[in-house]
Amino acid sequence: MPVARCFVSLFGLFCLIACGDEGSNPVEGGVQPSVAHTDMGNSDRYSSDNLGTDSDGDEAIMDGFGDEQSSESDSDTDGTNDESNDSAEEMPVGECDNGHLYAQELVSFEPGEGAGYGQDKLPNVVLGPPQIGEPISGSTDVLSLGVGGEIVLAFVDVTIVDGPGDDFVVWENPFWINGDETQPFYEMGRVSVSQDGENWFAFDCEPGPGGALDEQCAGWRPRLSFDPCAESLDAIETGGDGFDLNEIGVEAVQFIKITDMALRGSAPSAGFDLDAVGAVNFERQ
Repeated sequence: MPVARCFVSLFGLFCLIACGDEGSNPVEGGVQPSVAHTDMGNSDRYSSDNLGTDSDGDEAIMDGFGDEQSSESDSDTDGTNDESNDSAEEMPVGECDNGHLYAQELVSFEPGEGAGYGQDKLPNVVLGPPQIGEPISGSTDVLSLGVGGEIVLAFVDVTIVDGPGDDFVVWENPFWINGDETQPFYEMGRVSVSQDGENWFAFDCEPGPGGALDEQCAGWRPRLSFDPCAESLDAIETGGDGFDLNEIGVEAVQFIKITDMALRGSAPSAGFDLDAVGAVNFERQ
């Protein structure tokens, strides 16, 4: 018999139907909000000093390829109550003085098939700090890239440099099913970096058959609650996916590219859901 597992988010309850026995692993996937589609070209250049705002809309649980697995409900059955979801915070515009720690400019966005969610809030939705919160829920302050979609962000006031440990962090919106870290919902993206915006170096990211997790991709480590106004970032404390430039033999970068790795997905929330990118090791310009 199929087993139903239900999850509550900021906007309601969404159920994942995992086929198999009680002990079987869930299908890979991620929290996928829904919103009306708006078109966004790939030739415009954006910048802003403002931070993003929450995206309003309904969510649905998707599998690793973006297929919807659930229907909506208003009741809470998995213990993810309103109080825990209210832990998600967003920093008001101008409250932090550390804007240099987060991507400051949207250079380009090429939406893939099924994109749409978050495009009405560009560029701010992908600039500034992430929407902080607990690993039991995913951020809704995101941009869905669509199947095969691609986005490029830039750091203006700092250069990310190779230093101790991870050098920068990418936040998507994965979460732990029922608080179990061995059962993450995720959607993967390949991360590439560049110093000049023309010559790119990619981190290995090759999802296995059926979208099996590759831990060198972005999109599988949930966010954590931390102080987004802190003077520095630590990938262990902030959650999100940390990347070390030393792994690809690069010393310094200012541009981050993320490419969705999904094979299919449902509009308007298909593909990788980008929240933010932050600098851990950096030098001021």
